Amino acid sequence: MDATDLVLAILHHLLVFSLAGIIAAEFVLVRNDMTASTVRRLARIDRHYGMVAMLVIVVGAARVTWGLKGWEF
Repeated sequence: MDATDLVLAILHHLLVFSLAGIIAAEFVLVRNDMTASTVRRLARIDRHYGMVAMLVIVVGAARVTWGLKGWEF
C-alpha cells in the first residue's frame, strides 16, 4: 500500500471522527442554560467545526487526487 494513501486515509478518518466529537460538545453546551460565556464558548467550538469540516473536504480531495484508486474509481 502506498504510504501517501495510508496517511491521507488515516488523516481523513481522524478528521471525520473529530467532527463527531465537536458536534457532541456543541450538543452538551446547547442543552444547558445559555449564558454569555456559554455562547462565546459555543462560537469558538463552532469555528473549530468549520475549520475541521474544510480540512475533511481538502483531505478528501487529496485522497481522490493522489490516492491509489484515483479519479477513475
